[in-house]
Amino acid sequence: FWEGRLPPGYTVYLNYVLTASAPADYHTYSLVEYKGEYGNVVAKNKSEIRIIKFVELKPQIEVIENIHTNNGFNTSKIVMNPNETANVSVVIKNTGSAVAYGVNAGVKTNLETEGNSGIKLDSLAPGKEVSYTYILKANRQGKYEVTTEVTYRDEFSNLYSSTSSKYIYVDSPAISLNMGSRINNGKLFFEIEAKNVGTRAARNLIITVDYPKNFRLISGQSVNSYSILGAGKTTGKYDITFLIPGVKSTKTFDFLIETSYNDQFYHNYKEELVKSIELRPLSQNAILGISGKNLYKLDEKGLIEVYIKNTGAKAENFILNVAVPENMEYLPMYGKKDREVFLKPGESFSYKFSVKAVTGGDGSITAHADYGGITAESELRFRVEGPVIEVYSVTPKEKIVVGKEFTLKYIIKNIGYGPALNMKAITSLPKNIEPSGVESEIGRLDVQKEKEIAIHLKANKNGKYISKLVVSWSDEGGKNYLSTTESNIDVPVIVIKESSKARSVSKKINA
Repeated sequence: FWEGRLPPGYTVYLNYVLTASAPADYHTYSLVEYKGEYGNVVAKNKSEIRIIKFVELKPQIEVIENIHTNNGFNTSKIVMNPNETANVSVVIKNTGSAVAYGVNAGVKTNLETEGNSGIKLDSLAPGKEVSYTYILKANRQGKYEVTTEVTYRDEFSNLYSSTSSKYIYVDSPAISLNMGSRINNGKLFFEIEAKNVGTRAARNLIITVDYPKNFRLISGQSVNSYSILGAGKTTGKYDITFLIPGVKSTKTFDFLIETSYNDQFYHNYKEELVKSIELRPLSQNAILGISGKNLYKLDEKGLIEVYIKNTGAKAENFILNVAVPENMEYLPMYGKKDREVFLKPGESFSYKFSVKAVTGGDGSITAHADYGGITAESELRFRVEGPVIEVYSVTPKEKIVVGKEFTLKYIIKNIGYGPALNMKAITSLPKNIEPSGVESEIGRLDVQKEKEIAIHLKANKNGKYISKLVVSWSDEGGKNYLSTTESNIDVPVIVIKESSKARSVSKKINA
Protein backbone atom coordinates (compact mmCIF):
# COMPACT_ATOMS: atom_id res chain seq x y z
CA PHE A 1 0.00 0.00 0.00
CA TRP A 2 1.28 3.49 -0.85
CA GLU A 3 -0.24 6.91 -0.39
CA GLY A 4 1.24 10.28 -1.25
CA ARG A 5 1.77 13.03 -3.82
CA LEU A 6 2.91 12.06 -7.31
CA PRO A 7 4.27 14.95 -9.40
CA PRO A 8 3.99 14.89 -13.21
CA GLY A 9 6.50 12.50 -14.86
CA TYR A 10 7.29 10.57 -11.67
CA THR A 11 6.81 6.84 -11.16
CA VAL A 12 6.30 4.84 -7.96
CA TYR A 13 7.19 1.13 -7.80
CA LEU A 14 5.62 -1.13 -5.19
CA ASN A 15 7.06 -4.48 -4.11
CA TYR A 16 5.18 -6.90 -1.89
CA VAL A 17 5.13 -10.59 -0.99
CA LEU A 18 2.12 -12.91 -1.31
CA THR A 19 1.83 -15.96 0.92
CA ALA A 20 -0.78 -18.66 0.26
CA SER A 21 -2.25 -20.82 3.01
CA ALA A 22 -3.16 -23.59 0.57
CA PRO A 23 -2.37 -24.61 -3.04
CA ALA A 24 -4.74 -22.76 -5.40
CA ASP A 25 -5.01 -20.26 -8.25
CA TYR A 26 -5.26 -16.73 -6.82
CA HIS A 27 -6.60 -13.71 -8.74
CA THR A 28 -4.91 -10.40 -7.90
CA TYR A 29 -5.10 -6.83 -9.20
CA SER A 30 -4.10 -3.29 -8.20
CA LEU A 31 -6.51 -0.42 -7.58
CA VAL A 32 -5.42 3.25 -7.85
CA GLU A 33 -7.53 6.13 -6.61
CA TYR A 34 -6.33 9.72 -7.03
CA LYS A 35 -7.69 13.17 -6.23
CA GLY A 36 -7.45 16.61 -7.73
CA GLU A 37 -5.95 19.70 -6.08
CA TYR A 38 -9.25 20.43 -4.31
CA GLY A 39 -9.47 16.95 -2.73
CA ASN A 40 -12.16 15.61 -4.98
CA VAL A 41 -11.78 12.05 -6.36
CA VAL A 42 -10.85 12.33 -10.01
CA ALA A 43 -10.76 8.62 -10.98
CA LYS A 44 -10.34 5.02 -9.84
CA ASN A 45 -8.23 2.79 -12.09
CA LYS A 46 -8.12 -1.00 -11.83
CA SER A 47 -5.22 -2.97 -13.29
CA GLU A 48 -5.48 -6.14 -15.34
CA ILE A 49 -6.26 -9.24 -13.27
CA ARG A 50 -3.29 -11.53 -12.84
CA ILE A 51 -3.60 -15.22 -11.92
CA ILE A 52 -0.93 -16.48 -9.55
CA LYS A 53 -0.68 -20.23 -9.20
CA PHE A 54 0.51 -21.54 -5.86
CA VAL A 55 1.59 -25.16 -5.85
CA GLU A 56 2.42 -27.39 -2.92
CA LEU A 57 6.11 -28.19 -2.75
CA LYS A 58 6.25 -31.89 -2.08
CA PRO A 59 7.98 -34.95 -3.52
CA GLN A 60 6.07 -37.46 -5.64
CA ILE A 61 7.65 -40.78 -6.54
CA GLU A 62 6.50 -42.61 -9.68
CA VAL A 63 7.27 -46.34 -9.80
CA ILE A 64 7.57 -48.17 -13.13
CA GLU A 65 7.88 -51.95 -12.88
CA ASN A 66 8.85 -53.90 -16.03
CA ILE A 67 8.92 -57.71 -16.14
CA HIS A 68 10.71 -59.60 -18.93
CA THR A 69 9.80 -63.31 -19.29
CA ASN A 70 10.33 -65.95 -21.99
CA ASN A 71 6.95 -64.90 -23.43
CA GLY A 72 7.88 -61.24 -23.84
CA PHE A 73 7.91 -57.90 -22.09
CA ASN A 74 5.00 -56.73 -19.87
CA THR A 75 2.40 -58.93 -21.58
CA SER A 76 -1.23 -58.38 -20.57
CA LYS A 77 -1.03 -61.57 -18.52
CA ILE A 78 2.42 -62.48 -17.24
CA VAL A 79 2.59 -66.29 -17.47
CA MET A 80 5.61 -68.30 -16.33
CA ASN A 81 6.55 -71.97 -16.24
CA PRO A 82 7.73 -73.70 -13.05
CA ASN A 83 11.21 -72.53 -11.98
CA GLU A 84 11.39 -70.09 -14.90
CA THR A 85 13.20 -66.83 -14.13
CA ALA A 86 12.24 -63.32 -15.20
CA ASN A 87 14.26 -60.11 -15.29
CA VAL A 88 12.55 -57.30 -13.40
CA SER A 89 13.61 -53.70 -13.98
CA VAL A 90 12.33 -50.96 -11.69
CA VAL A 91 12.49 -47.23 -12.42
CA ILE A 92 11.94 -44.74 -9.59
CA LYS A 93 11.38 -41.13 -10.65
CA ASN A 94 10.62 -38.03 -8.59
CA THR A 95 7.85 -36.29 -10.54
CA GLY A 96 7.10 -33.90 -7.68
CA SER A 97 8.28 -30.38 -6.91
CA ALA A 98 10.52 -31.03 -3.89
CA VAL A 99 13.39 -33.30 -2.90
CA ALA A 100 12.47 -36.76 -1.61
CA TYR A 101 14.58 -37.82 1.37
CA GLY A 102 15.24 -41.28 2.81
CA VAL A 103 14.04 -43.08 -0.32
CA ASN A 104 13.64 -46.80 0.40
CA ALA A 105 12.37 -49.17 -2.33
CA GLY A 106 11.69 -52.88 -1.93
CA VAL A 107 9.67 -55.73 -3.37
CA LYS A 108 6.85 -57.64 -1.66
CA THR A 109 6.04 -61.05 -3.12
CA ASN A 110 5.74 -64.71 -2.19
CA LEU A 111 8.00 -65.67 -5.11
CA GLU A 112 11.76 -66.03 -4.79
CA THR A 113 14.03 -63.16 -5.82
CA GLU A 114 17.72 -63.10 -6.63
CA GLY A 115 19.99 -60.08 -6.65
CA ASN A 116 19.31 -56.62 -5.29
CA SER A 117 15.50 -56.33 -5.23
CA GLY A 118 15.53 -52.91 -3.59
CA ILE A 119 17.44 -49.66 -3.28
CA LYS A 120 18.10 -47.01 -0.63
CA LEU A 121 18.87 -43.36 -1.41
CA ASP A 122 19.63 -40.43 0.85
CA SER A 123 17.70 -38.14 -1.51
CA LEU A 124 16.20 -37.87 -4.99
CA ALA A 125 15.80 -34.44 -6.58
CA PRO A 126 12.75 -33.42 -8.67
CA GLY A 127 12.97 -34.72 -12.24
CA LYS A 128 15.68 -37.26 -11.36
CA GLU A 129 15.31 -41.02 -11.63
CA VAL A 130 17.19 -44.18 -10.69
CA SER A 131 16.75 -47.77 -11.79
CA TYR A 132 17.76 -51.23 -10.67
CA THR A 133 17.18 -54.83 -11.76
CA TYR A 134 16.72 -58.18 -10.08
CA ILE A 135 15.68 -61.74 -10.94
CA LEU A 136 12.29 -63.21 -10.10
CA LYS A 137 11.96 -66.99 -9.84
CA ALA A 138 8.68 -68.89 -10.36
CA ASN A 139 9.29 -71.34 -7.53
CA ARG A 140 5.64 -72.15 -6.75
CA GLN A 141 2.38 -72.73 -8.62
CA GLY A 142 -0.46 -70.19 -8.61
CA LYS A 143 -1.23 -66.49 -9.04
CA TYR A 144 1.12 -64.13 -7.21
CA GLU A 145 1.34 -60.39 -6.80
CA VAL A 146 4.67 -58.61 -7.20
CA THR A 147 4.58 -55.18 -5.57
CA THR A 148 7.32 -52.57 -5.50
CA GLU A 149 6.79 -50.20 -2.58
CA VAL A 150 8.74 -46.98 -2.15
CA THR A 151 8.68 -44.96 1.07
CA TYR A 152 10.17 -41.46 1.35
CA ARG A 153 9.95 -38.21 3.32
CA ASP A 154 9.78 -34.51 2.56
CA GLU A 155 11.94 -31.84 4.23
CA PHE A 156 9.51 -31.71 7.17
CA SER A 157 9.79 -35.50 7.77
CA ASN A 158 6.26 -36.18 6.49
CA LEU A 159 6.14 -39.80 5.29
CA TYR A 160 4.88 -40.79 1.80
CA SER A 161 4.65 -44.05 -0.13
CA SER A 162 4.19 -45.12 -3.76
CA THR A 163 3.53 -48.60 -5.14
CA SER A 164 3.38 -50.51 -8.41
CA SER A 165 1.95 -54.03 -8.69
CA LYS A 166 1.76 -56.78 -11.29
CA TYR A 167 0.40 -60.33 -11.15
CA ILE A 168 2.37 -63.44 -12.14
CA TYR A 169 0.66 -66.68 -13.20
CA VAL A 170 2.91 -69.69 -12.55
CA ASP A 171 1.94 -73.05 -14.08
CA SER A 172 -1.71 -72.05 -13.74
CA PRO A 173 -4.75 -70.89 -15.73
CA ALA A 174 -4.92 -67.18 -16.60
CA ILE A 175 -8.08 -65.69 -18.07
CA SER A 176 -7.74 -62.66 -20.35
CA LEU A 177 -10.93 -60.71 -21.11
CA ASN A 178 -11.69 -58.90 -24.36
CA MET A 179 -14.75 -56.71 -24.79
CA GLY A 180 -16.02 -54.68 -27.73
CA SER A 181 -19.02 -52.35 -27.76
CA ARG A 182 -21.23 -50.37 -30.15
CA ILE A 183 -24.38 -48.27 -29.86
CA ASN A 184 -27.12 -48.47 -32.48
CA ASN A 185 -30.79 -47.45 -32.48
CA GLY A 186 -31.00 -46.85 -28.74
CA LYS A 187 -29.29 -50.13 -27.86
CA LEU A 188 -25.85 -50.97 -26.47
CA PHE A 189 -24.23 -54.13 -27.85
CA PHE A 190 -21.36 -55.84 -26.01
CA GLU A 191 -19.22 -58.56 -27.57
CA ILE A 192 -17.32 -60.50 -24.91
CA GLU A 193 -14.61 -63.12 -25.23
CA ALA A 194 -12.50 -64.83 -22.57
CA LYS A 195 -9.23 -66.57 -23.42
CA ASN A 196 -7.15 -68.82 -21.20
CA VAL A 197 -3.60 -67.60 -21.84
CA GLY A 198 -2.21 -69.72 -18.99
CA THR A 199 -0.61 -73.16 -19.01
CA ARG A 200 -3.34 -75.04 -17.14
CA ALA A 201 -7.08 -75.52 -17.66
CA ALA A 202 -9.49 -73.12 -15.97
CA ARG A 203 -12.29 -74.96 -14.19
CA ASN A 204 -15.72 -73.73 -13.09
CA LEU A 205 -15.25 -70.51 -15.06
CA ILE A 206 -17.96 -67.91 -14.38
CA ILE A 207 -18.15 -64.59 -16.27
CA THR A 208 -20.40 -61.91 -14.76
CA VAL A 209 -21.33 -58.52 -16.23
CA ASP A 210 -22.30 -56.01 -13.53
CA TYR A 211 -24.12 -53.17 -15.28
CA PRO A 212 -25.56 -49.81 -14.09
CA LYS A 213 -29.08 -50.06 -12.70
CA ASN A 214 -30.53 -47.63 -15.29
CA PHE A 215 -29.54 -49.95 -18.17
CA ARG A 216 -31.87 -52.83 -19.03
CA LEU A 217 -30.70 -56.20 -20.30
CA ILE A 218 -32.86 -57.18 -23.29
CA SER A 219 -30.88 -60.08 -24.80
CA GLY A 220 -28.08 -62.39 -23.76
CA GLN A 221 -27.09 -63.32 -20.23
CA SER A 222 -25.25 -61.27 -17.62
CA VAL A 223 -23.82 -64.50 -16.15
CA ASN A 224 -22.17 -67.23 -18.26
CA SER A 225 -20.49 -70.36 -16.92
CA TYR A 226 -18.12 -72.98 -18.36
CA SER A 227 -17.13 -76.19 -16.61
CA ILE A 228 -13.64 -76.17 -18.13
CA LEU A 229 -11.59 -73.98 -20.50
CA GLY A 230 -8.30 -75.53 -21.60
CA ALA A 231 -4.99 -73.71 -21.90
CA GLY A 232 -4.93 -71.56 -25.05
CA LYS A 233 -8.69 -71.98 -25.58
CA THR A 234 -11.34 -69.24 -25.84
CA THR A 235 -15.00 -69.13 -24.87
CA GLY A 236 -15.87 -67.78 -28.29
CA LYS A 237 -17.55 -64.41 -28.69
CA TYR A 238 -21.02 -63.94 -27.27
CA ASP A 239 -23.30 -60.89 -27.29
CA ILE A 240 -25.15 -59.01 -24.56
CA THR A 241 -27.57 -56.23 -25.47
CA PHE A 242 -28.84 -53.41 -23.26
CA LEU A 243 -31.48 -50.76 -23.79
CA ILE A 244 -29.76 -47.47 -23.03
CA PRO A 245 -31.39 -44.82 -20.82
CA GLY A 246 -31.95 -41.22 -21.77
CA VAL A 247 -29.55 -38.70 -20.21
CA LYS A 248 -29.99 -34.96 -19.71
CA SER A 249 -26.26 -34.28 -20.14
CA THR A 250 -23.21 -36.20 -21.32
CA LYS A 251 -22.56 -38.95 -18.79
CA THR A 252 -20.12 -41.86 -18.45
CA PHE A 253 -21.25 -45.28 -17.21
CA ASP A 254 -18.97 -48.08 -16.03
CA PHE A 255 -19.59 -51.78 -16.70
CA LEU A 256 -17.66 -54.28 -14.56
CA ILE A 257 -16.87 -57.68 -16.08
CA GLU A 258 -15.68 -60.21 -13.50
CA THR A 259 -14.40 -63.77 -13.84
CA SER A 260 -13.84 -66.44 -11.23
CA TYR A 261 -12.30 -69.87 -11.83
CA ASN A 262 -10.25 -72.67 -10.25
CA ASP A 263 -7.10 -74.54 -11.13
CA GLN A 264 -6.67 -78.32 -10.82
CA PHE A 265 -6.08 -77.93 -7.07
CA TYR A 266 -9.29 -75.88 -6.68
CA HIS A 267 -7.42 -72.70 -5.81
CA ASN A 268 -9.61 -69.66 -6.56
CA TYR A 269 -8.74 -67.00 -9.16
CA LYS A 270 -10.53 -63.73 -9.92
CA GLU A 271 -10.09 -61.20 -12.72
CA GLU A 272 -11.97 -58.04 -13.67
CA LEU A 273 -12.26 -55.54 -16.50
CA VAL A 274 -13.98 -52.13 -16.45
CA LYS A 275 -15.57 -50.84 -19.66
CA SER A 276 -16.67 -47.18 -19.75
CA ILE A 277 -19.50 -46.03 -22.01
CA GLU A 278 -20.25 -42.36 -22.72
CA LEU A 279 -23.83 -41.37 -23.52
CA ARG A 280 -24.96 -38.05 -24.97
CA PRO A 281 -28.46 -36.59 -24.57
CA LEU A 282 -31.08 -37.13 -27.29
CA SER A 283 -33.92 -34.71 -27.98
CA GLN A 284 -36.94 -35.92 -26.00
CA ASN A 285 -40.43 -35.88 -27.50
CA ALA A 286 -42.24 -37.04 -24.38
CA ILE A 287 -42.83 -36.19 -20.74
CA LEU A 288 -42.62 -39.18 -18.39
CA GLY A 289 -43.41 -39.03 -14.70
CA ILE A 290 -43.75 -41.47 -11.81
CA SER A 291 -45.24 -40.61 -8.42
CA GLY A 292 -46.15 -42.30 -5.15
CA LYS A 293 -45.20 -42.55 -1.48
CA ASN A 294 -41.65 -41.84 -0.37
CA LEU A 295 -41.75 -43.42 3.09
CA TYR A 296 -42.96 -46.95 3.96
CA LYS A 297 -43.13 -49.19 6.98
CA LEU A 298 -42.38 -52.88 6.54
CA ASP A 299 -45.23 -54.74 4.78
CA GLU A 300 -46.95 -51.44 3.98
CA LYS A 301 -48.61 -51.15 0.55
CA GLY A 302 -48.64 -48.15 -1.75
CA LEU A 303 -50.00 -47.01 -5.12
CA ILE A 304 -47.61 -45.94 -7.87
CA GLU A 305 -48.82 -43.76 -10.76
CA VAL A 306 -47.08 -43.51 -14.14
CA TYR A 307 -47.80 -40.59 -16.51
CA ILE A 308 -46.72 -40.20 -20.16
CA LYS A 309 -47.43 -37.38 -22.62
CA ASN A 310 -46.47 -37.13 -26.30
CA THR A 311 -44.94 -33.66 -26.74
CA GLY A 312 -43.59 -34.37 -30.23
CA ALA A 313 -44.94 -33.54 -33.68
CA LYS A 314 -45.90 -37.09 -34.68
CA ALA A 315 -47.76 -40.05 -33.23
CA GLU A 316 -45.63 -42.55 -31.30
CA ASN A 317 -46.00 -46.02 -29.87
CA PHE A 318 -44.75 -45.93 -26.27
CA ILE A 319 -43.55 -49.08 -24.49
CA LEU A 320 -43.66 -48.45 -20.74
CA ASN A 321 -41.63 -50.61 -18.35
CA VAL A 322 -41.18 -50.11 -14.61
CA ALA A 323 -38.28 -51.59 -12.62
CA VAL A 324 -39.06 -52.40 -8.96
CA PRO A 325 -36.07 -52.93 -6.59
CA GLU A 326 -35.50 -55.93 -4.31
CA ASN A 327 -36.78 -54.27 -1.14
CA MET A 328 -40.16 -53.62 -2.79
CA GLU A 329 -42.61 -56.27 -4.06
CA TYR A 330 -44.80 -55.67 -7.11
CA LEU A 331 -48.43 -56.77 -6.55
CA PRO A 332 -49.79 -57.79 -10.00
CA MET A 333 -53.35 -58.33 -8.74
CA TYR A 334 -53.76 -54.54 -8.38
CA GLY A 335 -52.74 -53.53 -11.91
CA LYS A 336 -50.03 -54.03 -14.52
CA LYS A 337 -46.80 -52.10 -14.12
CA ASP A 338 -45.73 -52.51 -17.79
CA ARG A 339 -47.91 -51.10 -20.58
CA GLU A 340 -47.89 -50.23 -24.27
CA VAL A 341 -49.85 -47.24 -25.58
CA PHE A 342 -50.19 -45.34 -28.88
CA LEU A 343 -50.41 -41.56 -28.46
CA LYS A 344 -51.00 -38.79 -30.97
CA PRO A 345 -49.24 -35.41 -30.53
CA GLY A 346 -50.47 -33.74 -27.33
CA GLU A 347 -52.19 -36.87 -25.98
CA SER A 348 -51.37 -38.28 -22.53
CA PHE A 349 -51.93 -41.52 -20.62
CA SER A 350 -51.64 -42.53 -16.97
CA TYR A 351 -52.12 -45.72 -14.96
CA LYS A 352 -51.57 -47.09 -11.45
CA PHE A 353 -50.23 -50.26 -9.88
CA SER A 354 -49.48 -51.41 -6.34
CA VAL A 355 -46.33 -52.37 -4.41
CA LYS A 356 -45.48 -53.59 -0.91
CA ALA A 357 -42.37 -52.85 1.17
CA VAL A 358 -40.62 -56.11 2.06
CA THR A 359 -37.20 -55.13 3.47
CA GLY A 360 -35.69 -51.98 4.93
CA GLY A 361 -33.42 -49.43 3.28
CA ASP A 362 -33.38 -46.90 0.46
CA GLY A 363 -34.55 -47.71 -3.05
CA SER A 364 -35.99 -46.31 -6.24
CA ILE A 365 -38.71 -47.34 -8.68
CA THR A 366 -37.72 -46.42 -12.23
CA ALA A 367 -40.05 -45.99 -15.20
CA HIS A 368 -38.79 -46.27 -18.80
CA ALA A 369 -40.64 -45.21 -21.94
CA ASP A 370 -39.20 -46.51 -25.22
CA TYR A 371 -40.25 -44.87 -28.48
CA GLY A 372 -38.56 -44.19 -31.83
CA GLY A 373 -35.12 -45.33 -30.67
CA ILE A 374 -35.27 -42.99 -27.65
CA THR A 375 -35.69 -43.91 -23.99
CA ALA A 376 -37.26 -41.53 -21.48
CA GLU A 377 -36.71 -42.22 -17.79
CA SER A 378 -38.25 -41.10 -14.51
CA GLU A 379 -37.37 -42.18 -10.98
CA LEU A 380 -39.24 -42.30 -7.67
CA ARG A 381 -37.00 -42.58 -4.62
CA PHE A 382 -38.29 -44.03 -1.35
CA ARG A 383 -37.23 -45.31 2.05
CA VAL A 384 -38.45 -48.33 4.02
CA GLU A 385 -38.15 -48.21 7.81
CA GLY A 386 -36.35 -51.45 8.60
CA PRO A 387 -32.89 -52.92 9.21
CA VAL A 388 -30.31 -53.45 6.47
CA ILE A 389 -27.34 -55.56 7.48
CA GLU A 390 -23.95 -55.28 5.79
CA VAL A 391 -21.38 -57.99 6.51
CA TYR A 392 -17.76 -58.02 5.43
CA SER A 393 -14.50 -59.67 6.45
CA VAL A 394 -11.22 -58.06 7.51
CA THR A 395 -8.02 -59.58 6.12
CA PRO A 396 -5.73 -60.80 8.93
CA LYS A 397 -2.77 -58.47 9.42
CA GLU A 398 -0.43 -61.15 10.68
CA LYS A 399 1.12 -63.77 8.43
CA ILE A 400 -0.68 -67.08 8.87
CA VAL A 401 1.65 -69.94 9.82
CA VAL A 402 0.86 -73.59 10.50
CA GLY A 403 0.47 -74.23 14.23
CA LYS A 404 0.39 -70.53 15.16
CA GLU A 405 -2.78 -68.77 16.31
CA PHE A 406 -4.19 -66.01 14.09
CA THR A 407 -7.27 -63.78 14.28
CA LEU A 408 -10.07 -63.65 11.71
CA LYS A 409 -12.35 -60.62 11.98
CA TYR A 410 -15.80 -59.84 10.61
CA ILE A 411 -17.70 -56.54 10.74
CA ILE A 412 -21.51 -56.56 10.95
CA LYS A 413 -23.15 -53.14 10.43
CA ASN A 414 -26.77 -51.99 10.41
CA ILE A 415 -27.00 -49.39 7.63
CA GLY A 416 -30.81 -49.39 7.53
CA TYR A 417 -33.55 -47.45 9.33
CA GLY A 418 -34.67 -49.86 12.05
CA PRO A 419 -33.13 -52.17 14.68
CA ALA A 420 -32.12 -55.75 13.90
CA LEU A 421 -33.24 -58.18 16.61
CA ASN A 422 -32.25 -61.68 17.73
CA MET A 423 -29.02 -61.46 15.76
CA LYS A 424 -26.78 -64.52 15.67
CA ALA A 425 -23.57 -65.17 13.71
CA ILE A 426 -22.30 -68.64 12.84
CA THR A 427 -18.83 -69.11 11.35
CA SER A 428 -18.22 -72.30 9.35
CA LEU A 429 -14.57 -73.25 9.09
CA PRO A 430 -12.98 -75.82 6.77
CA LYS A 431 -11.03 -78.92 7.65
CA ASN A 432 -7.51 -78.27 8.97
CA ILE A 433 -8.63 -75.01 10.64
CA GLU A 434 -9.46 -75.17 14.36
CA PRO A 435 -12.07 -74.87 15.76
CA SER A 436 -14.49 -76.25 13.15
CA GLY A 437 -17.20 -73.67 13.84
CA VAL A 438 -17.91 -70.67 16.06
CA GLU A 439 -21.30 -69.29 17.10
CA SER A 440 -21.73 -65.71 18.39
CA GLU A 441 -24.85 -64.30 20.06
CA ILE A 442 -25.22 -60.61 19.22
CA GLY A 443 -28.86 -59.90 20.07
CA ARG A 444 -29.94 -56.37 19.11
CA LEU A 445 -28.07 -54.16 16.63
CA ASP A 446 -29.39 -50.61 16.39
CA VAL A 447 -29.35 -48.28 13.38
CA GLN A 448 -25.87 -47.16 12.24
CA LYS A 449 -24.24 -49.42 14.82
CA GLU A 450 -21.71 -52.12 14.07
CA LYS A 451 -20.39 -55.24 15.77
CA GLU A 452 -16.94 -56.73 15.33
CA ILE A 453 -16.49 -60.49 15.66
CA ALA A 454 -12.93 -61.67 16.31
CA ILE A 455 -12.30 -65.41 16.00
CA HIS A 456 -9.02 -66.93 17.19
CA LEU A 457 -8.00 -69.80 14.94
CA LYS A 458 -5.13 -72.15 14.21
CA ALA A 459 -4.17 -73.87 10.95
CA ASN A 460 -3.01 -77.48 11.09
CA LYS A 461 -1.90 -77.67 7.45
CA ASN A 462 -0.86 -75.26 4.71
CA GLY A 463 -3.25 -74.54 1.84
CA LYS A 464 -5.95 -72.15 0.67
CA TYR A 465 -9.20 -72.26 2.66
CA ILE A 466 -12.53 -70.43 2.74
CA SER A 467 -14.32 -69.40 5.93
CA LYS A 468 -18.06 -68.64 5.72
CA LEU A 469 -20.04 -66.39 8.05
CA VAL A 470 -23.85 -66.64 8.20
CA VAL A 471 -25.70 -63.90 10.08
CA SER A 472 -29.37 -64.34 10.98
CA TRP A 473 -31.66 -61.67 12.44
CA SER A 474 -35.25 -60.46 12.49
CA ASP A 475 -37.02 -57.11 12.16
CA GLU A 476 -39.55 -55.64 14.59
CA GLY A 477 -42.37 -57.40 12.73
CA GLY A 478 -40.81 -60.82 13.35
CA LYS A 479 -39.63 -61.44 9.76
CA ASN A 480 -36.37 -63.41 9.56
CA TYR A 481 -33.35 -62.62 7.36
CA LEU A 482 -29.95 -64.06 6.44
CA SER A 483 -26.69 -62.48 5.25
CA THR A 484 -23.51 -64.31 4.33
CA THR A 485 -19.91 -63.47 3.51
CA GLU A 486 -16.74 -65.43 2.86
CA SER A 487 -13.12 -64.91 3.82
CA ASN A 488 -10.06 -66.45 2.14
CA ILE A 489 -7.49 -68.03 4.46
CA ASP A 490 -4.11 -68.54 2.80
CA VAL A 491 -1.63 -70.65 4.75
CA PRO A 492 1.54 -70.62 2.62
CA VAL A 493 4.22 -73.28 2.55
CA ILE A 494 7.33 -72.14 4.37
CA VAL A 495 10.48 -73.36 2.64
CA ILE A 496 13.48 -73.77 4.94
CA LYS A 497 16.79 -73.68 3.11
CA GLU A 498 19.72 -75.59 4.55
CA SER A 499 22.94 -73.62 4.70
CA SER A 500 26.03 -75.49 3.53
CA LYS A 501 29.13 -75.25 5.72
CA ALA A 502 32.69 -76.33 4.91
CA ARG A 503 33.93 -79.20 7.07
CA SER A 504 37.53 -80.26 7.77
CA VAL A 505 38.27 -83.98 8.10
CA SER A 506 41.31 -85.24 9.97
CA LYS A 507 42.84 -88.64 9.32
CA LYS A 508 45.44 -90.44 11.26
CA ILE A 509 48.53 -91.23 9.19
CA ASN A 510 50.41 -94.31 10.12
CA ALA A 511 54.03 -93.72 9.72
